[in-house]
Amino acid sequence: MNKEDQVEKMLLYRLREGDDKAFEKIYLRYRKNIIIQAHRLLKSPDLVQEVVQDVFTKLWSNRKQIDPNQVFEAYLNRIVRNHIIDLFRKMKRDRMLKDQLIHALNESYDHIEPLLFQKENKKLIFEALAHLPALQREIFVQFKIEQKSYKELMEEFGLTKSSVNSHIYRASLFLKEYLQKHSREDLILILIWAIFTQK
Repeated sequence: MNKEDQVEKMLLYRLREGDDKAFEKIYLRYRKNIIIQAHRLLKSPDLVQEVVQDVFTKLWSNRKQIDPNQVFEAYLNRIVRNHIIDLFRKMKRDRMLKDQLIHALNESYDHIEPLLFQKENKKLIFEALAHLPALQREIFVQFKIEQKSYKELMEEFGLTKSSVNSHIYRASLFLKEYLQKHSREDLILILIWAIFTQK
């Protein structure tokens, strides 16, 4: 065990005993990491601040359950993950919160999109794509999933570049709207999984 781990272990023992100075040091050590994790998903400063406050409030309330011999960061990440999942469940009952989250996620859709095309998520996408016109769907699938170039699509379908781009754009727009209306909770859970299991 290196010196840094030893210091943290002592802080956690002190935190368990109700030492507010130890709590403050743990707060300062992990606050930034929680903000980064929460912001990458929520994109809302107000909601991120709420997550940070609630996570550390829960940490203090449950401090006697902390095991200093276990990896604390993993324990803290579980609290963060569970809180965000609860937040999205609350979204289903709170229209204002739902609108706020969807607005924030819309602004980051270009960042989210690559996650949707990972192998384990294709079923969700194909359910949405089934509603597209056949040609638009075929072009979109070949471009986004099969990674074909504009040139290849132009030659295969006998279309101009602007026509190919139009099909892709309209399919992307429909996909985003479909996920908002029908599969938003599934999308959120996918994103949570991706963020908290990445290396």
